[in-house]
Amino acid sequence: MTSVQPEGVSAITKETQMSTNRSADTIVTTVAKCPPTSQYPVPKNLDAVIPNPGVPRADIAPSAEFPQGSPDGKRDLTVMEQHIEFFDRNKDGIIWPYETYLGFYAIGFNFLFCIMAVFVIHGGFSYPSLDSYIPHPGFPIYIKNIHRCKHGSDTGTYDTEGRYIPQRFEEIFSKFDRGKKGGLTLGDIFYMTNEIRNVMDFFGMFANKFEWVTLWLLCKNQDGLVTKDEIRRCYDGTLFYHIERTLNQKKAEKKQARLEMKNAAIEQAKTKTKAVINKVKAT
Repeated sequence: MTSVQPEGVSAITKETQMSTNRSADTIVTTVAKCPPTSQYPVPKNLDAVIPNPGVPRADIAPSAEFPQGSPDGKRDLTVMEQHIEFFDRNKDGIIWPYETYLGFYAIGFNFLFCIMAVFVIHGGFSYPSLDSYIPHPGFPIYIKNIHRCKHGSDTGTYDTEGRYIPQRFEEIFSKFDRGKKGGLTLGDIFYMTNEIRNVMDFFGMFANKFEWVTLWLLCKNQDGLVTKDEIRRCYDGTLFYHIERTLNQKKAEKKQARLEMKNAAIEQAKTKTKAVINKVKAT
């Protein structure tokens, strides 16, 4: 007597057999019935350059190109704390609105953008960082509590304790660096922030777009691209110090050039004056 299996049971049996025959170290990252798993691939062989890339790093922000992170990173802070420490201008562990303004101005933003950044950042992130349930009228941000300010609809590169996850950072580029340019354009950024948004997370969606567009405005090159390493250094905050040093150096060079031009003009005027005096004496 032969038994007849219902339609679909044989397919399930085959899938079960395939799963049973699969080796224990095989990791499946795509499923044919879910196209997004193929559309947004995860990085391959990442553990060959970064040991245990899925393990969060507390004090460094490594990438495949820089597995040791930034040499000038501040190792006594979490990566998320390092990200904002630049804006603590007096280094007292608290970022006040005027310090955020000064920080944005120091890296090249104009007055209006600096003011907008103050309202967005301190309006959204001051209260979660406080030690008290009572709001502070000065809207400070406490660096030690910045992990509480992690919002939704983000890339997941920071975990809820402010650590940095290399695997999630690399996924930004395996999934959204269309054309493998080595960075993100503004189009890539809008596409990414739309794709990773969470349901009904209006604040997170806005905050994520604001942060990424701000980074694009800050770092875009002539091709409209923010490079992968600039993004990595934004995560650990070393990017802001680099930009400030570069701008200060350019300002110093311009000041020196103006001074040299002024001195040259003075010397030229002195030479002409002496020539006139000598001519008068000769007559």
